[in-house]
Amino acid sequence: MKDLFGSFLAAGGIQIANFATGILAARILLPEGRGELTILLLWPVLIADLGSISLNTSTNFHMARKSHSPKEIFAGTGLLLTILWPLLVGAFLVLSPYIYSGQRSEVLEMSAICSAFIPLYLYALNMMAMFQGDQNYGVYNALRALVNLGYLGLAILLLVFWNASLSAFIYAYLAAHLGLLGITLWLVTRNGWLSFRPSIAAIRSLATYGVRAHVAIVLEIANRRLDQLIISLAMAATDLGLYVVAMTIEGPLFLAVTTMELLLFPKIAQQTQEGGRQEVLGRYFRAALVLVVPATAVFIVFAPWLIGIVFGNAYLPATDAARVLALSGIAYTLKVMLTTYMRASNRMRIVTKCEGLGIAVTVIALAVLLPLFGLVGAAIAQVLAFTIPALFLAFLVSRETGLSIVGLFRFEKRDWRVFAELTARFRRAGQN
Repeated sequence: MKDLFGSFLAAGGIQIANFATGILAARILLPEGRGELTILLLWPVLIADLGSISLNTSTNFHMARKSHSPKEIFAGTGLLLTILWPLLVGAFLVLSPYIYSGQRSEVLEMSAICSAFIPLYLYALNMMAMFQGDQNYGVYNALRALVNLGYLGLAILLLVFWNASLSAFIYAYLAAHLGLLGITLWLVTRNGWLSFRPSIAAIRSLATYGVRAHVAIVLEIANRRLDQLIISLAMAATDLGLYVVAMTIEGPLFLAVTTMELLLFPKIAQQTQEGGRQEVLGRYFRAALVLVVPATAVFIVFAPWLIGIVFGNAYLPATDAARVLALSGIAYTLKVMLTTYMRASNRMRIVTKCEGLGIAVTVIALAVLLPLFGLVGAAIAQVLAFTIPALFLAFLVSRETGLSIVGLFRFEKRDWRVFAELTARFRRAGQN
């Protein structure tokens, strides 16, 4: 319960920081500049994730299972990442002229600076995964919040004392991740996990699990990013800027589910019996629904007001797309929770199938709907890309494990006791 409470406090801080940074970028850069900022940050993250062989997930899993010592895990992932990141930076620099060919010259120039984000992101993400797998959620949540709050604070400083430009946001983003890397490394050292003597057995185990998990994770990333990637290549930066603001509406929904997922993975990985894994899954899934369902209704009703007041009238054309995107909340919750359940149970085959289906649905839906309906078509494609694979995944998981999907939605008395306790904790925190 303490972990859940702390994670939601961190998630709230992250959401507030992201929302504030998004408002700054939207107001200062306007739709075209907001789209350019998204393009610049989207591709380095994508290439880093695609080339990382999911070492952060492997680190999380091995720390939770305690199959190797933390020193062996740190040294093993450190060596593997040191081999990988120069290759990924090189690939990004080679692809940049093609990725940003339709953008302003300033965007192409800034892309070279953004390549520095790849190693910062990879090293920090893997060290953070050590604390997640060790279930040290106080440190993990503080680090999660730190990078987002740091980005906001640095962006404000640069905008006030330097200039209000696209480059100010890029430099703030890079500096925030550099600071995160330094603090995370210091914490790893303080815990006695720092080592530069890798174990062959640990490297083999980390790489093997990472590669096995990577196909499904790559497909999952593609499902989340494919709509933005296609819009960035097929449409103007202004359209992407509008779409990103539309996605802001679903941001709190996704963050709530992601917070549950962060807690769920190591807790399921620790369970040795199927019944225990399913019990943990059900409790966290129902807790996520209590947050997602009411939030979805609120966002759909108030989307025009939120967009107009917060981001400005220039973004009102994104209203219909925002309402459609909000509808994906329940399907996204089911998909993420079941994916985490199978991944933490070391059964990735089913997840891979469903993520592959999601890619196919996304590509087909975007090809048909984007030319017909523009941004609303892209939003509909995103909803379909979550809903169809989620239903297929539920069918396959139920058939393989005997999990009752209907039972996941059936609330029990102890679930409500958990929610009551969580509410009481928030009230006490507010009084203090």
